[in-house]
Amino acid sequence: QLQWLQLGVAIRMAQGLGVHRDGSNFGLRPIEIEVRRRIWAQICVLDVRFAEKLCREPTIDMDS
Repeated sequence: QLQWLQLGVAIRMAQGLGVHRDGSNFGLRPIEIEVRRRIWAQICVLDVRFAEKLCREPTIDMDS
C-alpha cells in the first residue's frame, strides 16, 4: 500500500505542475510536450494497475 500512497503523491504533484494538461497550449518545445504526455500516460497506467491490484477505483478520471 505504500506504493499506492506514493502514486497518489505523484498524481497530485503532476497535476499541480500541469502535466495532465496538453503542453501544446503553453507554447512548449515539441520534446517537452512529448515528455509531458509520456509521463502523464505512465502515471495513468500505474494508477489503473494499482487500482486493479487493490480492488479500488482509479484515482484519475479517464475522461479527463
